[in-house]
Amino acid sequence: MTTATKSKQAVIEFLSEKKGDLFKIDFRLIDIIEGYNARDVYEDIPELAEDILEHGVQQAIMVKRNPKDKDRYLLIRGHRRLKACQLLNENGSLPEGLRIPATLMPKEWSEIDMLVDLEISNNGKSLTILQRAEIVKRLLAFGLTEKEIAKKLSKSIGFINNCANLLKAPESVKKMIRDGIIAPTLVNDIFRKSDTLEEAVEKIELMHAKLNEHPEGKTKITKKDELKAENKHNSVGYIRKIVKLSEGRNVRQDNIELFNFAQKLIAGEFSKEELNAMFFEPENQPELAETH
Repeated sequence: MTTATKSKQAVIEFLSEKKGDLFKIDFRLIDIIEGYNARDVYEDIPELAEDILEHGVQQAIMVKRNPKDKDRYLLIRGHRRLKACQLLNENGSLPEGLRIPATLMPKEWSEIDMLVDLEISNNGKSLTILQRAEIVKRLLAFGLTEKEIAKKLSKSIGFINNCANLLKAPESVKKMIRDGIIAPTLVNDIFRKSDTLEEAVEKIELMHAKLNEHPEGKTKITKKDELKAENKHNSVGYIRKIVKLSEGRNVRQDNIELFNFAQKLIAGEFSKEELNAMFFEPENQPELAETH
């Protein structure tokens, strides 16, 4: 029996198990769409493989027919599960007759729908902010506005703006984010405060260079490092020090009310109700959780 005939029999076998829109498929009949998945790093695959070994694949993947081979399929959703099955196969641990539950991609889906699915269907290992930024980049290339993308991905416009900003970062900064050296939120903060992209990148690289020279082997750039680079200080912490050192000193009379407010604030003499009433209209006051 030829390989092609065997493949055709396998297709008939798993399609005969079809029930509704769910069927089971041999993972060896699934091909990857080159460059489609935004995930560029696959983590925890050995752990997922162990779980599959014990319980099988519990959640269905999504595929579509391979237009170049009617007996094969292209993967739309479930890249980590496929990787785990491939690992079991390489290790010789694949359970005999293992089939993956699968659904077919809706025929009416466009490339935009496929990209949106990469984000909204992901309930396994979360995508990183850079991987999400890659999805935003591709959607922007299709001509969608940031507002339209935010609606499709069920994200805030601020989140989409942050993703778009990160796309401007050079590879050196993206690598720092991937390696956990700097948080993407801090990168975006520095980008917003800088007049040019070059200025922002120069500031980040300078902080990275100082980090490498840190005597205690510090491994992460923090907000404190940014403030230090700008010769600024944590305002709350500095006010606390000023209040503590104020005894016996004359306070400027034109700022006596402000000083008294800061003194009471640091001493914790305001209730949350008083602070709410001080800054917000009654109908617009935020709900504050209890702190301990």
